[in-house]
Amino acid sequence: MTKCKEIMQAIEAIAPPELAESWDNIGLLVGNSEQTVERVFICLDVTQNAVNEAVEFGADLIIAHHPLIFAPQKRVIEQDITGKIISTLIKNNISLFAAHTNFDSAPNGLADILANKLELKNSRPFTADECLDELGNPTDSFGRISRCETTTLAEFAKFVKERLNVAAIKYAGDPNRKIETVATCPGGGADMLYPAFRAGADVLVTADIKHHIAQLAAELGIAVIDAGHFETEVLMCDFMKEFLNKKFPALKVETSRAGSFFKTV
Repeated sequence: MTKCKEIMQAIEAIAPPELAESWDNIGLLVGNSEQTVERVFICLDVTQNAVNEAVEFGADLIIAHHPLIFAPQKRVIEQDITGKIISTLIKNNISLFAAHTNFDSAPNGLADILANKLELKNSRPFTADECLDELGNPTDSFGRISRCETTTLAEFAKFVKERLNVAAIKYAGDPNRKIETVATCPGGGADMLYPAFRAGADVLVTADIKHHIAQLAAELGIAVIDAGHFETEVLMCDFMKEFLNKKFPALKVETSRAGSFFKTV
């Protein structure tokens, strides 16, 4: 029989907790580390629908990328959205574990998974000299710098759309611009614009790009591609399912059917 703590330890071996950002809330968030686990449900976001899927599957443990609880939870009541989800987990004896920024930045973690999905080569982390903002202050160090076959921005944007199965993609920059060096950051990586620029990237592929970031990118002379928060991070689910199937063959593992919250017309 597999204990919850054994699964946690296996994941933390590839995504060490010390890699998590100080503001993050990773690890076991609900449940019992000594719980026996036979069925694991994997999702990006711990929504009520995702938890309902887990209950239907008969899960003992949910492994999520985004933590359910960030701010201190002063009460657990069913009139509150988070409280209702926590209550559902407890009632159904389902533990909840999150691997977020520690998995993002870990070697062979989500940043590398995204770069590999886009068939990029010679991927490496950003250096400390590159991870500086416009004033030279240290900034985040998520993501990777890689190389691709020489192409245009328009063609590369189409390729990203296809590889990540994005319903609609937006980019900023000259469509005919030559693309050879690519910066990637899963999720909302607008903060990586200056590091990408300092690393000599032709384009930054990330998500949640706002108007002023596109404007700043134009001033810096770097293109940006917004490939969707969900689409750049949901890769975690298939990776984690394969990892657990190999590590714990006796477990039954399922991934959420959820898609992006956004629809296109």
